Amino acid sequence: MPPARRPAVRVRDVAAPVSRCTVAAPEVAMEDILDRIGSTTGTGVPVLVMEGGHLAGIITVHDTTAWSGAAPWARLPVSARG
Repeated sequence: MPPARRPAVRVRDVAAPVSRCTVAAPEVAMEDILDRIGSTTGTGVPVLVMEGGHLAGIITVHDTTAWSGAAPWARLPVSARG
């Protein structure tokens, strides 16, 4: 985008609608999310984590890369690590 045009551009002009985003609830397994974003049914990342109709968080490419490269024990909830 040309620098001269940038002050006139608003977020609504470049934002993707939620209908085009991958959406997940907080209790969904991370492995399921990785399967969804890698399939034709998912729309990729970022993944919007929605709870009660509100945005609870966002999973980014960095998050998925870090998680998938983590040691298996690191994928467990803190309470299950012992």
